[in-house]
Amino acid sequence: MMELVDSFNTNDNSMRTTLGRIKLDASKIGDAIGLNARDNTYEKKIDNKKLSDEHNAAVNSFKGVTILSLKRTIIETTVDSEENTRKFKRAFILFIQKTFLCATNSNPLSPKHFPAIVNVDNPRQMNWARHVCSFLLDGIAEIRRKNSKGVEGCVFAMLIIYLHETYFGEYSKDDEARPPWILYWRGDGLKERLKLEKKDSTGLLSQAKQRKERMKKKKTTDPKRVETSTKMGKKDILNSKLAKSMEMEDTTKEKRTLGKRKHPEEAESEDVSSNSESEDESEDISSDSESEPDSERTISQDDK
Repeated sequence: MMELVDSFNTNDNSMRTTLGRIKLDASKIGDAIGLNARDNTYEKKIDNKKLSDEHNAAVNSFKGVTILSLKRTIIETTVDSEENTRKFKRAFILFIQKTFLCATNSNPLSPKHFPAIVNVDNPRQMNWARHVCSFLLDGIAEIRRKNSKGVEGCVFAMLIIYLHETYFGEYSKDDEARPPWILYWRGDGLKERLKLEKKDSTGLLSQAKQRKERMKKKKTTDPKRVETSTKMGKKDILNSKLAKSMEMEDTTKEKRTLGKRKHPEEAESEDVSSNSESEDESEDISSDSESEPDSERTISQDDK
């Protein structure tokens, strides 16, 4: 459904399609999903000063509540008294807003959910279509500012309006086109229409797919990206040149250290000389050993 959000123009609150502009307002949302769009009983924010102590206590009791706790309250609350009935209505209204009519991305409830639970004596009197439309428009504006992925609001209502008006037209007198339109676009009929949207070249889903493919081609052939790639190539060349120069410096250092060392022939001559010196020493030792027995002989003759 993000294709519907992408095609939405916040200046005139309309979806841009091949068949023209489709206006989005409270009356169409009321016709699409069957909400009251006539009465003006709607407040976007709660004025605590105007509320009674009872209403303030009721609203404050649901602040910071999660979906799981709302489910538990709906299941466990028995409508055997007026107080429990109001508690059940408030929990159910918050739950249906959080999950469908005014869906949010965050787990806690939004402050915009609370005006609907101030007076729950007759919830149908509230202008729900205006409430849902306002919440959805704020969500689309927020996603444009933050450039995020998830949209807060009932995007399903946008889908029903788009499918209905592109099929029946804006002012159709067909019996099947009577509100609520959601009764017509459900089950197999909705699935078949979405398949046609993907196959038909004029469909919004097919156009979104084509636009994504064009964006991919544009990224590959974008001159700025080519320039950045060439710049990266130049950086790689410079890095390789630096690496080669570092290798050259290392080799020159090794040559210098080798030059300081003695030549192999000089080392061999030194080895030969050392060997000859060792041989002379060994000869002297042997001569001394041979002279020792003669001296012993002379000593023995004198003793006699």
